[in-house]
Amino acid sequence: MGIELVAPEPDRWRARFFQHRAIVAVLLPGAVVSHIGSTAVPGLAAKDVVDILVEVTGEIEGAVHVLGDAGYDLEGLRADHAWFSHPNRAARGVVVHVMSRDSDRARDRLDFRDALRAHPRMRAEYLRVKRAAAVTTEDWGVYTAAKAETVARILADYRRLSW
Repeated sequence: MGIELVAPEPDRWRARFFQHRAIVAVLLPGAVVSHIGSTAVPGLAAKDVVDILVEVTGEIEGAVHVLGDAGYDLEGLRADHAWFSHPNRAARGVVVHVMSRDSDRARDRLDFRDALRAHPRMRAEYLRVKRAAAVTTEDWGVYTAAKAETVARILADYRRLSW
């Protein structure tokens, strides 16, 4: 039982990111595409799933249709956030998060990645919490919820330090 965290594989994860960034650039010209999540943080163990943030101008609805038509598996949709799996939700290699450019939610994802990249103490704290969460569940929602308090604290600390 549990979610499997693997040793860092930066070259493979970066290659997977660049492959999908190239696809998204063709499908959604003008979108800003960023590598986020644990696979974007050097030296951090992670699920073998690359998270990608796609920031679009205006509403996300058009991007949702384009990515769905291109074979990305729509897993969830809110007014300000859609997420897709590739090749599908049963065999995730990539999760693509679509958000409006410069939204608070997008800024949180980028700032969290940057906090973990810049601060070894924050990275170590997050890794401890993430490992504990990973062994207790196979459910991604439960896993994410178990990390939420730590993520919020790290974001707040990082932003305080950045001012």
